[in-house]
Amino acid sequence: MHDAHADRRTKALLRLLALLLALVPLAATQARAALRCSNDLQIDVCLEADGTCPAFAGTPGPVDSEWANFQHDPQHTGKSALRGPTCGRVLWQTKVRGPVLSQPAVGKPLPGESDGVLYVASAKYPVCGFAPRDGSLLWCSTDNRGKLPDRSAPAIGNDDSIYVGTRDNDMWAMKVPATTPGVAPEILWRQKVCTDGDISTSPVVSPEGLVYMGSDSLSAGTIMAMCPGPERHVKWCHNPVGDGIKNVSPALDPTGTRLYVSAGGRDLVAYVASTGEEKWRIRMEERRNGLRGANYSPVVNPSTGRIYFGGDSGVIAIDPIVDPDTGAESAAVSILATPDKGEILTSPPAIDVANGRIYFGAARGFNGALYAADLATGERAWRIEVPLSQMRNRPPVIDGDGNVYYLGRYSIHGVRPDGTEMFKVDTGDDFQSAPVLARARLYAATRQGKIFAIGGCP
Repeated sequence: MHDAHADRRTKALLRLLALLLALVPLAATQARAALRCSNDLQIDVCLEADGTCPAFAGTPGPVDSEWANFQHDPQHTGKSALRGPTCGRVLWQTKVRGPVLSQPAVGKPLPGESDGVLYVASAKYPVCGFAPRDGSLLWCSTDNRGKLPDRSAPAIGNDDSIYVGTRDNDMWAMKVPATTPGVAPEILWRQKVCTDGDISTSPVVSPEGLVYMGSDSLSAGTIMAMCPGPERHVKWCHNPVGDGIKNVSPALDPTGTRLYVSAGGRDLVAYVASTGEEKWRIRMEERRNGLRGANYSPVVNPSTGRIYFGGDSGVIAIDPIVDPDTGAESAAVSILATPDKGEILTSPPAIDVANGRIYFGAARGFNGALYAADLATGERAWRIEVPLSQMRNRPPVIDGDGNVYYLGRYSIHGVRPDGTEMFKVDTGDDFQSAPVLARARLYAATRQGKIFAIGGCP
C-alpha cells in the first residue's frame, strides 16, 4: 500500500514538473510578445509612425516580374500582358506542406532562366520558393517561423525583398535568398499590430517603395505604410480606420498618389499614398458581410482611375471627383453590372482595358457563375455556370490575348474572350485562392497544398 501511495505521489510530481516545463516556453513567448507590444503600443498601434523614411540605397517600387503581387499590379487589374496557356497540359505538379489560401506571386528569374521564381505562402514558413522549370523546391523555411499566412498573398519589391502577412498579427519582410536550393531567406523585420489584428491582407508596394499593410485590429481596422529597406520603420498609420480590414489588398491609383482601402466590405477610404492624409470616405452599399473568406479588394482602371468593387448588389463603380475651384476631393458611386437575382460577389472583378471587358464571379448558395460584361456600360456579354463553387476569394485573371482563366472548386479553366472553353483540368483538391499567369503558363495552388503548372502548349 505504501508503494502504491508513493507511485501516485511520484506520478503527480512528474505531471506537475511536465506542466511547469510546458509553461516555460509559453512564458518566454509572452515575454517576447510583451517586448514587441508595450503598453503604449497596445493603446496606440500607430505610435511609431513619424512621417519619414530612412535613406534607401536600393531601387524602390515593386519588382518588374510576371506577377508581383495580388492580382498582378498595384491596381489589382488581374490582367497580364503575357500570353497564357491555351491547353490543359500539366507541366509539373508538386506539393507544399500546409494549406495554401492565398494567390501566389512570381518574382525575378534564376540566373540563366527566362521564367520567374514562383512564391507560395503556406504553413508557418511562411513563404516557399519553387523553380519554374520543374517545380523543384528552392527553399521552404525561415530562421524564425511564425503562424499561418492565411489569405495574405506575397508582394515582391525591387530590392529582392518579399512581404507577407500572417495570423500572428505580423507582416514579414524577407530578403529573397541566393539561388542555391535550401538557403533560407533572411528575415529583415516583422511589423506587429498590437491590437490582436491578423494580417490577412495582401500587401502592395508603391512606386516610391512604401509597403502598405492592413489589419482587422479588433474589427476597428489599421492601415500602415512601411518604409522600404532593411530597417523596420513606420512612415504613416491610421487606427481605427472605422471598420475591420480582412483579406483585402489596398490599391493604388494610376499615378501612385492615392491609396484606396476597403473596410468592413462596405466602405472605401482614399488616402494620399505618401503621407496618409485622408481625402474622402464613402459608403458603397448598406450591408455588412463579416465573412473571413470574402475578398473585397478595390480594383482601379489604370487608364481612367475609375474604381471597381464587388459587393452584394453587383459590380460597383466609384468615380473620384476633384472640385475645379477648391481642389476638394470626393467620389460618386453607381452600379455598373449585376449578376442573376440572388447572387452576390465575394471576390474583386478583373478588368481588361484593352478589350473593354470586366469579368467577375458571383454565387448563390454553393453554386457560382463567371460573368463577362462591357467595361463602360456593364452590359452582359456571357455567363458561365460554375457548379459547387462559391467563387469566394477566387477572382479571374486575364492574359495578353484576352483569354480568361478561373478556378472552380476542383478544376482549372481557360476560356476565350467569347466565352468558349479552351481547357479544363480536374485536380481532385479544392481551391480557395486565385491562379496567376506567367510566360505561356498558369500556376494554381489548392487548399491542400498541391501546386499545378499548366502550359507547354503548341
